[in-house]
Amino acid sequence: MVKTFKRPSLALALSATFGMAGIAQAVVVEDNGKSAPSASVEDAEGKAVFEANCASCHEIGDVTSHRKDLAGWKETIAKMVSYGAPVAVEDQQRIAAYLAATYPAPSK
Repeated sequence: MVKTFKRPSLALALSATFGMAGIAQAVVVEDNGKSAPSASVEDAEGKAVFEANCASCHEIGDVTSHRKDLAGWKETIAKMVSYGAPVAVEDQQRIAAYLAATYPAPSK
């Protein structure tokens, strides 16, 4: 059964909370009533890991206003870990990959 959600953020929150593998097949209902495919499972998981690890110290908008490549995001995450952020090694890579894909460095 395919679930539909009026708000994409609700679908992402539910996928993070319940680990719904089928979220990639879910359909998001836009305000105009038309259907559109939702974000991929990988994107949803990356966002959930990012928010779970970073939102306790940072406003999400403050973080996402920066634009970096993968190496830049890894360096930033390593710096946060050196300051005491309790981010698991496997989560560090997932967060860096999510941020680099979603908030990449500007093209030169």
